[in-house]
Amino acid sequence: MALTKVSYSMIEGSPVNVLDYGADSTGNTDSTAAIQSAIDTGRKVFVPAGIYLVDSLTPKTSDGYLNMYGEEGSTELKGKFTSSTGITSTGVVANDGRIYLSDLIFNGFNYCIHFLETFTYTHKAYVDNCVFKSSQQGVAFRSDDVQECVIQNCEFENIVTSTSSVAAIMLGNLNTPDYTTGDYVVSDNVITTVTCTGGAEAHPIWVSGKRANINNNRITGVTGNSAGDGAEAIYCKVSEAYISNNIIVDGGDGQGAITIKGSATIVAVENNSVSSTAGSVIASSGFYCGGCTNLTVHSNYFEDLGVSARNNEVIRLTGTYGLIEFTSNTLVNCTGSLYTLLLDPTNGVIRLIDNVISVSAYVVYGWYIEPVGTIDAFVFEGNTTHRTVTSLTSGSITNVRIKLGNTTSTYRNILISNNSTIANDSAGVTTSAMYINSTSDATISGVTVTGNNNTGTADLLYNENWNSGSDVVNEANSWNRTLTTVTNDATPTIQYGARIFKSANVSSLKTITDFDSTGAIPTNTIITLVVADAFTAVANGSGILLNGAATFNPTVGGSLSLIYNGTDWVETGRSSY
Repeated sequence: MALTKVSYSMIEGSPVNVLDYGADSTGNTDSTAAIQSAIDTGRKVFVPAGIYLVDSLTPKTSDGYLNMYGEEGSTELKGKFTSSTGITSTGVVANDGRIYLSDLIFNGFNYCIHFLETFTYTHKAYVDNCVFKSSQQGVAFRSDDVQECVIQNCEFENIVTSTSSVAAIMLGNLNTPDYTTGDYVVSDNVITTVTCTGGAEAHPIWVSGKRANINNNRITGVTGNSAGDGAEAIYCKVSEAYISNNIIVDGGDGQGAITIKGSATIVAVENNSVSSTAGSVIASSGFYCGGCTNLTVHSNYFEDLGVSARNNEVIRLTGTYGLIEFTSNTLVNCTGSLYTLLLDPTNGVIRLIDNVISVSAYVVYGWYIEPVGTIDAFVFEGNTTHRTVTSLTSGSITNVRIKLGNTTSTYRNILISNNSTIANDSAGVTTSAMYINSTSDATISGVTVTGNNNTGTADLLYNENWNSGSDVVNEANSWNRTLTTVTNDATPTIQYGARIFKSANVSSLKTITDFDSTGAIPTNTIITLVVADAFTAVANGSGILLNGAATFNPTVGGSLSLIYNGTDWVETGRSSY
């Protein structure tokens, strides 16, 4: 007898084809039972190109196994039940076991793939090269006990809900994270438009558990509760988080486009790009960490954050730490209503090195650093803080504020060196470009402030209230200042907490001859006066010692360099006599 039909199921060990079990690839009739029958064979399931109406597929009951794949870009599982009141169909629902899904399109589901909250078996889940669209949730494995979970090369588009929280990818227990289980890789996914129109939480990636590797994802268009936290692009509550090479554009209104909470021991955030994220009224717009044992934030790029002026800070590092390393990061055109970067950790070692912050809208502080507890070492080195010409509309500006001043704190081994603050504007500048102080009650030792440089029109480095045990060393801090004067102007605008120079008028020529000693100026501070007009002279006098006692009568643009020895300003060089 001749064979009239050959199916995949006739070949031992080969995948089964859902068409052999009566599935309809035209999308006209319900294919749930047919596809479920193929799954229940316990073999790998092939779903050919087409559209299949389904509702609630489950792995094989006896062992929780499901391995199903389609044809890339051509196999669509479509939710059976949709109406004006919402989506009720669920795609794949698992209680336990192992699932492997690839090359499938999920369209129009409540949950596209859902592991239930209560089960007892260890789960392995691999989701590769799938598309999730027009659904209320993407992949939701809502338990602590999902192990070896990999979601990669997938696309999530238009994940929207109006009544409750929404996530493109949600891994781990929502309410009681178990930090000893759960190992996740979320890699190379594209997530576009994750929205909760009802004002609840919206997360493209939400992870809790033991370990999360989140890398090479692109996330755009996140909208959640703009009145509070709840629309983080990447949210982690894990023991270990490795977040790298992600691109986030319009990352939501949450605690931070990248947010770390919980009891983390190791967090590494590296080479990410975050832009055009506003943040909420009570939260950050770029990055937030609520404390961990070891935090590394390295070579990230933040741009156009906080531009709505609704948030308090672009970046905040708060809570208890063992080590913070914030190095080689760039913030461009970023501002919070109060802070660009707010750092108020408890305990540990803090290293802030080679970062660039460019503030181009109104902000009170570029950096605000106020650690508490016991700080074993603090390094603020090689950082550049730049305020552009459009940065200020009103009020006072402090580019860098370092306060070692909690009354119960102990600080030791402090190095503040080779930092630059640059300001291109002058309106409203009433406080210092770099401001470092302490309270008399803090215990401080081993402080070195050296090699810092300020250019522009903002005030100079200013120290106050160092307690008697501080052991402060100030040396070779240089400041390039422009002396803006006109004929008979008796008040040149060079300040250091108080005015550096007194002045006297001699006919039409204003001559600076005296030093105002009310300012608290560190020994070895260097300034370069760049004269803006030809009506200013500097003469040898009280507190000003010039080479050969020769009066400095510059042409426009002439410069005079001086160093403070603790009593007098001593000339070190001039451009013209």
